[in-house]
Amino acid sequence: IARRQRQMCIRDRYERIRADLAAEFPNAARSYDGTIEVTSPATDKWVALRTVLEGLGAPVARTAGIGDSANDLPWLREVGVAICPSNSVAAVKDISAYEIGSNDEDAVAALCNRIAEAREAR
Repeated sequence: IARRQRQMCIRDRYERIRADLAAEFPNAARSYDGTIEVTSPATDKWVALRTVLEGLGAPVARTAGIGDSANDLPWLREVGVAICPSNSVAAVKDISAYEIGSNDEDAVAALCNRIAEAREAR
């Protein structure tokens, strides 16, 4: 019980820090316990992903992506199929077409392996 209380206390602290950072960096997001990602307000992951997709000539509508944190929302809203692990934040779950197992269960790797196996079977 003490360990769980300590973990909750740490999560609360990180959330307060993230909230404080958000005043100056609106894109600040807590992506994992102990990690706060800060990006420039002028950009986000979608800007980078769009550039990569354009360079590859890949249509956005035919693109799937897996995200779990608030900083994934801009690009998850744009891709053809949004997928999230079960331990994602609620806002990501709300916009995702599919929910897979958690990151702790290596669900992303398992999904990638299934896709690769399906492609090889063709």
